[in-house]
Amino acid sequence: SGTPLRLQPISAGQTMWTEDESRKNFDAVRREVVAGNPRSRLLIHPLAESAGGDFYHNGGKHWSSQSDAEWLTIKAWVMGEKLGAGVRHPRIIQTNSAGDSVNLIDPATNKVVQVISGIEAPHGIDFAPDGSRVYVSNESDSTLDVVDRASGKVTKKIALSGHPNNISVTKDGGRVVVGIAE
Repeated sequence: SGTPLRLQPISAGQTMWTEDESRKNFDAVRREVVAGNPRSRLLIHPLAESAGGDFYHNGGKHWSSQSDAEWLTIKAWVMGEKLGAGVRHPRIIQTNSAGDSVNLIDPATNKVVQVISGIEAPHGIDFAPDGSRVYVSNESDSTLDVVDRASGKVTKKIALSGHPNNISVTKDGGRVVVGIAE
């Protein structure tokens, strides 16, 4: 698909990466990071241009603000900061656009804490403002898939007018905007 950052797939029946797979993932990610530099590609590519990101597309613009808790967690890691005890760690989301799963990863432990299955060729992803739902653009079915975040189950597939790309949920959660790549 042209996206240079690829994480190792998790072996069938497993819920986390092996030590060797984790090391390979780290090697893939560290190419995108200059330690201590807030302009590292890992921070800038997935940040919307309006929030200080660049125009490059590495699988979508995931954060619309530099105050987003997930973006701040990754920034803290890039800057070498440690998260304090008692801090609720957000999740890193990895869409497997060459497969049929989405992984929620705990950045504090580097472990997959949830796998959303059955979405072939997931692309764009965003969350309801309250965190209760995950929205995923499904390139294979040309649908917007709605996932219950607690269970990880797809609760609804909304047919789209064409091949979906990136998505964004409005701040009030009233709409999900889906880019159509046709």
